[in-house]
Amino acid sequence: RKNKMKSLIIHEWKNFILSPSTYVLSALFSAAVGIFFFLQLLTFQEVLAQVTTQEQAVAAFFPSVIYPFFSQVNFLSLFLVPLLILNAFQSERSQGTLVLLQLSTLKDWEIVLGKYCSLCLQGLFYLFPLIIFPITMRFMGDYDYTSLWMGPLGLLCNWCLYLSIGLMAG
Repeated sequence: RKNKMKSLIIHEWKNFILSPSTYVLSALFSAAVGIFFFLQLLTFQEVLAQVTTQEQAVAAFFPSVIYPFFSQVNFLSLFLVPLLILNAFQSERSQGTLVLLQLSTLKDWEIVLGKYCSLCLQGLFYLFPLIIFPITMRFMGDYDYTSLWMGPLGLLCNWCLYLSIGLMAG
């Protein structure tokens, strides 16, 4: 059973990678994330005008830029995750492979779990560019690296939560 579920996950991943819409959606998501970060940096310039020391500027950076940025990306994920869930099952229906999956030796919960694991991997694909921000911040000074790395990890956990809720509702 593990091999069949593993083959289902690999099949879903291959379909995801070979689809042109994956890269269009990824580009749009990355562009929106970049715009969010840029807008947060613009608002941080206003905060910098009010601080007098370097320590105050570093202390104000996370509440002014990083935390709202991850919050906005999380909000954007609320719209992207349902699109991926609907696409995962709609493509199965349109290709006629959903019936084949249901007739296979896999149980329904194994099919859903395989789809869930595949969609979690897709979340890694979409959220992977976010690690650019902690790496870039490393070269800019002494910051709280824990928050920088926990932000993308928290987004991935939220992504998986949204997937589970969406799959349960569907």
